[in-house]
Amino acid sequence: MKKRVVFGIASVLAFFIFIAAVAFAAGTSAHVVRDHETTTQLLWNEKRAYLVIGMRRDGWSGSQAGYLWQLIAGLLGRPFQFTESKTWLVIADIEPGRVNRTTLDGEMFHFMRPFEGAIYTQFGNVRKWNGQQLGMVPDTEAARFKAAQSSGLPSYSSVDGWSSRINLLNQGNRAFEYTFKLAETPIVVMADRTDPQQPTLKVRGTQRDPVEIISVDQRFRRVSAEEYDLFMHKPLKD
Repeated sequence: MKKRVVFGIASVLAFFIFIAAVAFAAGTSAHVVRDHETTTQLLWNEKRAYLVIGMRRDGWSGSQAGYLWQLIAGLLGRPFQFTESKTWLVIADIEPGRVNRTTLDGEMFHFMRPFEGAIYTQFGNVRKWNGQQLGMVPDTEAARFKAAQSSGLPSYSSVDGWSSRINLLNQGNRAFEYTFKLAETPIVVMADRTDPQQPTLKVRGTQRDPVEIISVDQRFRRVSAEEYDLFMHKPLKD
């Protein structure tokens, strides 16, 4: 009888502690982010190459209690439910002895197609890479580009002097190298997913040391409220 009374009191205390913990968690906040590389395209001819890389950052911000429920749901097999995303595009312009890397905040990945010595967005509104941004083109230029489209396949070799490969960072959890030549100079694109939480993409051959194009922190990361606002709502810095 005495044991049952003690057990009953302990159960009541545990219940009130649980309620207090939930109430406390409901009054505090949690913030998480996770980055992803979405798609990568390599385009090159005999003089120049481009790496076009789509990036996405997922974010969630809410109460500590909501975060705990998400974790519990995860143990039952439900993926974490992010509430917002931020996208950007990285374009690396590669020539022998030079790599110029540009970040375009707010852009989603676009398959690119070469035409008249430049590269254009293959689908949707026709835009051309001008070295700084993807700019709209005159209707006459857009019509010429559309009329000249050949195969819609994103991977091809020696079409009007250009070749293309996609998904360089989706070759399994291993290191992968792709070699081509620019002006007879061997260029090596090095995609490394041996650490799947920190994939990297580098270029070797244009400089003495490999040039890092991206390094993606794909971990599930808890951050402060200030960091969350910076990561999700402020302009990216290249």
